[in-house]
Amino acid sequence: MKDMERKIRGYYFQSGDSIYVELGRPSIKGQRIWKVFLKIDAPTPAPAATAATDSKSATAAPAASASGGAAAADTKPSLQFLADVPMQDEWSLEQVKSALAKLPNAGVPAVGRMRIRDVLSGRLTGFWVDGKTVVQNSPGVLDYKEIAIQTTASEGEVLTPNHILLVVRRWDPATLTLHQPIGGEGSEIAVLGSTLVEAFKLWVSTTYTGPKTDVPVPVPGDEIRVAKARPYHVRNDQTSAQIAEHMTKSTDWFGLDITADSTLVSAPWKCVNGDTIVWKDNRIKLYKPPVTAKPTDSKSTAAANRPAHLEQG
Repeated sequence: MKDMERKIRGYYFQSGDSIYVELGRPSIKGQRIWKVFLKIDAPTPAPAATAATDSKSATAAPAASASGGAAAADTKPSLQFLADVPMQDEWSLEQVKSALAKLPNAGVPAVGRMRIRDVLSGRLTGFWVDGKTVVQNSPGVLDYKEIAIQTTASEGEVLTPNHILLVVRRWDPATLTLHQPIGGEGSEIAVLGSTLVEAFKLWVSTTYTGPKTDVPVPVPGDEIRVAKARPYHVRNDQTSAQIAEHMTKSTDWFGLDITADSTLVSAPWKCVNGDTIVWKDNRIKLYKPPVTAKPTDSKSTAAANRPAHLEQG
């Protein structure tokens, strides 16, 4: 009941209906109250330096690692409730970010590193785009709709309806390690859905390799291999060994169905928000455990070495 000039009968009350009165901020026409959460990104841990050693061999085998994989089976993001925030329907996205940046929480990012996400049943769904007002980003929404503040991996992100949010992770075949994305576990980057898969390889080459990255030596675009990971292959409840098996046996690194016209959102990938794309340096060979000689039966060896004249007797 935000329209103070509207008559009671205009709300279509009937005899026996209940009205709830809440102590707090009065409702104002053209304003809605939003339940605001903060998405907590787990920091990217350092890769494990230990190696599993075969007791029968002096050769050390790399321990398969998800670079900080979790044991929890719940794949919902970690959301921290911040406050109920009133916002005018005609506010621009910049005004929304400026208001949310003032919330008294150390984890709230600056305006230039802030992304606004819709929340449904505890999961992040769509995102608010630049150039639209509050009511244009979420039309027809009543009070107490849930949204979340998400920290971007880079400064000054500009989103349009043509963008999609992807998780991009590096697979290292030599160490059997699936690295966490830049920005921490679950961190997403914005890419135009119309980007060609071949162009995406070049983007990965310039964004994820070279100085100031964890791959300091640049990897040429034609040596980048990319694949869309199946959701259950990279879930938090997958062990490092299971992820390594998925990456080596079930992931389509050859891209046989990808054509010159294939984009991120067209067949065969058909990416949507939250999908995971994995990439690797094609020059790095898959780790293979050393082949050890099979132990020989001592009795068989002795029988084979017996003189022939003894066998004839």
